[in-house]
Amino acid sequence: MKSPEAVTGGASAGDGPAPTFVEPYAADENAEAGELSERDRVIAALEQAGWVQAKAARLLGMTPRQIAYRIQILDIEVKQF
Repeated sequence: MKSPEAVTGGASAGDGPAPTFVEPYAADENAEAGELSERDRVIAALEQAGWVQAKAARLLGMTPRQIAYRIQILDIEVKQF
């Protein structure tokens, strides 16, 4: 079994700044002025990707399963060509 130093590369908790967590999606009710809601971001990515879910997922840094779930939850009507 590896020691904690081997796993963390020798850095301890007190070395350097702590990593910050960035929320990837703004909830609709928490969106500030000028920011798009999650629904609007998903729709914009789908339009930019020609409604190809896998391409839109890459634009948003998501997996195809994640964007499919968001489309279902956010009740987005997918355009069929």
